[in-house]
Parts: sequence; C-alpha cells; structure tokens
Amino acid sequence: MSDEYAIVQDGSSAPLEWWPRTVEGAITATNRAARLSRTGPPTELHRHDGRMIGRWVGGRRADLPPGGIIRLADAKAAL
Repeated sequence: MSDEYAIVQDGSSAPLEWWPRTVEGAITATNRAARLSRTGPPTELHRHDGRMIGRWVGGRRADLPPGGIIRLADAKAAL
C-alpha cells in the first residue's frame, strides 16, 4: 500500500477503491464507504498502514458505541 486510503468490503481480499491521503481524499473515502455499505456488504476504510479507520453497515458507522462518537470517550474509559 502507498500513502492512500483503501475501501474494503466484506468478502473481498482486495481494496475496492483507493483515495489519496489528503483532506479531500479522506472526506470522499468516508462518504464512499458509507454509500457502498447501503447497497452492498459491510464496508471498511483503512489507512495506508492497514489499520481500520471505520466500518459501515447499512450506511451507518458500526464501529462506534451506541450514541456515536460523543460516547466514544466513555466507552474507552470503561475498558
């Protein structure tokens, strides 16, 4: 992988799309991952080093606790 964001869908071993690691690329990749998950399998967005940024199922973030990002600090504190 190079310095890009990769969109990966469940059941696929190769990235579906690549987006440049810029502000515009991050916004576009995030929106594309959400859109692709609405009509297809769950979709993940990965950093250039392979770490997952987010996971979408049915157009919604699935990797955050209930309540979204506002509750993320509370969820991390509870671990």
